[in-house]
Amino acid sequence: MEESKFHELLKQFYADADREVDQIDDLSRPHQEIDLSRRWRFARQKKGRVGLGSFERDGSLGSEVEPRFKTATNVACDDSSWERINLPHTWNANDTEDIGPGYWRGIGWYRKRFHITAKYRTKAVRLRIGAANQHSIIWLNGKKVGEHKGGYESFELDLTSKLVWGQKPNVLVIRVDNLYDPDVAPTVKTDIQWYGGLYRDVKLTITDRPYFTKTHFICKGLEEDKPAIELDIKLGGKVAAQVQAKLLDASGVVVGECKGKIKKGTARINGPAISQPRLWSPEDPYLYTLALKLLVGKRVCDERAIPVGFRWYKFDADKGFSLNGVSRKLQGVNWHQVYPGLGNA
Repeated sequence: MEESKFHELLKQFYADADREVDQIDDLSRPHQEIDLSRRWRFARQKKGRVGLGSFERDGSLGSEVEPRFKTATNVACDDSSWERINLPHTWNANDTEDIGPGYWRGIGWYRKRFHITAKYRTKAVRLRIGAANQHSIIWLNGKKVGEHKGGYESFELDLTSKLVWGQKPNVLVIRVDNLYDPDVAPTVKTDIQWYGGLYRDVKLTITDRPYFTKTHFICKGLEEDKPAIELDIKLGGKVAAQVQAKLLDASGVVVGECKGKIKKGTARINGPAISQPRLWSPEDPYLYTLALKLLVGKRVCDERAIPVGFRWYKFDADKGFSLNGVSRKLQGVNWHQVYPGLGNA
């Protein structure tokens, strides 16, 4: 290749990179989420299963990486002919609704370039994938980061050690397949479609260390008008830290607060005290906000704001279902997360 042409291609490669991350310069915020859902490249393999659709029980068909995609994880892979897409995305947006038998099940490839400023070099940078159906393998800059099985939950991976900083672009590659897997539910023969793809948003989460990996809210005693809140906390790392928690009403007024210590990265602590909270119901869907701060000494490392609705329910063999002590009739609807022309994306 001529040197001038090589430099032109290299220039285009850098110009194509998404600079969204570079535009975020507010390092004073301990927790930042950056949307990476725009400007992806996508290509689907040719071989896959179609005819049996959800009744397919041979996951080996279409599972081999085709020659064209042998270099798909390489930084220098030429993806210029790949389809340009934004997330959320599924390759089954139409073939699950047409008159043909079955739908396509196989492997799809996603590639994304982005810059990240060197100011974040001391931070923890994690990739959060809202959902990918159903087996995902992730690479960053040609190095495998991790994989995930299951199409109905979000997951996070730490990218920090594999990032490049400054003007050089990072290349993120995600391989997704919706092939049959006997270890991934649901495994029964059913009319549920396994929509393949990155069908939820993808984000970068940037924090200090340590950071929250689990912030569960538990409330007991509402039925007896004696609410007792517990916080189930887990950190990224077996470290000691402190949690500050404030419960705010819908107008932003603090109605309860507490502090708790975390040892070895995990703890269950008593949450903010509250008496006679305003209960959530379909007629009055009132929400509080639980604001959490994670501190090491005086340094705020991470923070979360969690919407909270207080309600209690009961199932009785004779009286049926009740919410907040009021009898309710439940009407079941078989309504999937699917829309015409969009699939589950």
